[in-house]
Order: sequence, then C-alpha cells, then structure tokens
Amino acid sequence: MPAVTAAVPAVLVALAWWYWRGTVALWRRRGRGAAVPAWRAGAFSAGLVAVAVALLPPLDARAHAALSAHMVQHLLLLLVAAPLLVLGTPGLPLSWALTAPRRRALRRLVAGGGLRRLAASPGWLPAVWAGHVGVMWAWHAPGLYEAALSSPAVHAAEHATMLGTALAFWWTVLAGATRLARGGSVVAAWAAAAASGPLGALLVFASRPWYQTYAAVAGDRAALADQQLAGLLMWVPGGAVYLVAGVALFVAWMAAVERRAEQRAEQRAARRAAAGKLAAWMTIVVAVVAAACTPHVDQPTAEVTGDIARGRELVREYGCVACHAVPGVPVAQGRVGPPLGGIAGRRTVAGQLPNTTEQLARWIREPQEVSPGNVMPDLGVTEPDALDIVAYLYSLE
Repeated sequence: MPAVTAAVPAVLVALAWWYWRGTVALWRRRGRGAAVPAWRAGAFSAGLVAVAVALLPPLDARAHAALSAHMVQHLLLLLVAAPLLVLGTPGLPLSWALTAPRRRALRRLVAGGGLRRLAASPGWLPAVWAGHVGVMWAWHAPGLYEAALSSPAVHAAEHATMLGTALAFWWTVLAGATRLARGGSVVAAWAAAAASGPLGALLVFASRPWYQTYAAVAGDRAALADQQLAGLLMWVPGGAVYLVAGVALFVAWMAAVERRAEQRAEQRAARRAAAGKLAAWMTIVVAVVAAACTPHVDQPTAEVTGDIARGRELVREYGCVACHAVPGVPVAQGRVGPPLGGIAGRRTVAGQLPNTTEQLARWIREPQEVSPGNVMPDLGVTEPDALDIVAYLYSLE
C-alpha cells in the first residue's frame, strides 16, 4: 500500500475525533442537538466513510486496473463525500474542539482575512463552479490521468484537488455561502450536470480506449468496454445527482420567496394596524412633540430581562467582536457589520424588524431565517444567551 494511501485512515480518524470532540463540547454548553443537530453529525460521519471507501482498498486497488472503478472513486468524492461533509457544517464543531483563545483567534482570522466578504462577492459562485468542473475535466485528460496512474503522489493530488474543489462548490451551493439569490445555486447545480454529461458521453462514444495503461493490461476491446461503463457512470448517475440537487435547491428557493412574501405581508398589516391606532389616538400635542424629537430616541418596547455582565462575555465568546465595533471594547474594531453602540435608540433591527428585545434576540439567534443570504452567520446562539446579549447591547451608548 502506497504511503499516501496508508495515511488516509489516520487523517480520517483524526478528523472524526476532532469533529466529535467539538460537537460534544457544543452539546454540553448548549444542550444536545443544539447548533449541530444529530443528523448533521451523521452526515459528516457518512462523508468520512465515503472518503474511506473511495481512497482505500479494495476500490483503490481495483482503480489501477479498471477505469470504471476509478470513476466510482471520483463520483464518491465529488458527489457523495463532498456534499455530506458540507451538510455536517464542520466549521463550528471543529472550532469548538479548540481552546477558547484559539477559537476566538480563528474567528478573527476568518473575519479579518476577508473570507466572508470574498464568499459574498458576485464572482465567487462562478469561480468555484469553474474550479469544480475544470478540475473534473482536466484530470480525465489522457496525459494527466496516465500521470496519476503511474505516480502515487500525482494520484493523491488528483483526489485532493477533486475533493477540495467539490467541497468549495457544495459549500457555496448548499450552505448559501454567497449573497447571490438562491437561483444562482440552482443554475450552478444544473450547469454542473450539463458540464459533466459531455465528458461521460465522450467516454461512452469513443472509438478507442483513451488510456493506454488499461489497454496494455486488458486489451483494447476490454478496455474500451470498461471505458464505456465508466462514461455511463459519469453521464447518468453522476448527472442525476446534480439535477436532483438543483431541483431540491429550486424548491427551497421558492419556499424562501414565499416566506419572505408572507413576512412582508405581516409587516404591512402590522404597520397599517399601528397607523390606524395612531390616527385614532394621536393629538396635536403628541404630533408637535414627535416632530421635535430626533428619530433615534425610540426605546425598546419590551422589558430587558437579561444579564448585562454575562451578555458582555457572550459577545466575546460568540465572536461578535470580530465583525463589529463595540464601545468600550478596544479589540472590537470590526468593519464587516455595523457598530453596536446606540442600538437602544434605533428604530429597526437589521433594517426590517421593529427594535424590540424579542426581535433583536430573534435576529441574533436566526439571522439567516430573518434575512436569507446576509453576511451574518447562524452561530447557534441559545435563547437565554440571546436575551443576555440583548441586555448588554441595550446598555451601550
């Protein structure tokens, strides 16, 4: 067994241990299933199993003798392992396996390094799509493919680049890593199906074997038949995965559009009801006072019940200081999000919700549910933690 292949089990076991250590730490802190539901942990585990099946014997040994087996390796990495690992949302558990100072340093690095801003740029989705499809096509070119068969190091590079670009593609498409409309993810999935299909068709309808290594071992006729089988695997099952993913993303997109429409309708109804009450009860004196006041004097409409001191610590713990400037906290000079001073005097939260303790806590806990695709990530903040953070934020001037 080549040294590269021998290292695979150790790497996979280390990743599994690291992920589960972080998951257990999260569950102890916030309750079992919080932040990382059991099904996501299961998806990550299944993704590691898929990598093991693809890169270890007997499939890896068979791949040196049959193109169809090698194609199964590629499909497992591109279409099974990568999306399962992404669905496991490994970033949060893996970071929680670190000590608190290192976890905070990692969050500052991610925020300060501009990764989120890069992933939110319009060019990110086309770039990761091109990388994913380009790597897929490049490694099936006869010259590169034969080099991978003859060199364990090149073979490892082939699989590493395939898995790496697939992870970037599926992370962008499934996790909503960009600020583009979800329609962009739908188009990307279907475009990947359209790009992989011709490669499979070329292998199926080729008049001679592409790869002489297989022809030298099995003969031209057997190698050509095996090549046709490999092409069918890429063309039909491979293309079907992209198409099904595109359909699922389209359904999710339509559901999100419907939810946003319902939220807007509810907000309009609430505004109309509020306007009616104001029109019924407003007096000339109130109108004069309101006209004389500046817009920022509105105060929260609900009683603040959280622990201010604990909220200050939670703002640091959850990494808010990496993206926001916080008065009185010298290290909190982030520019990704708005400054957190003076929140108590703002009319709205996130530009759309009334500024109440309930709505601010909801925004902190579920920013992607309130405004899908915005740059603020879901950090798994519990409801009690959110109320403490709200209490601290309302205390800032």
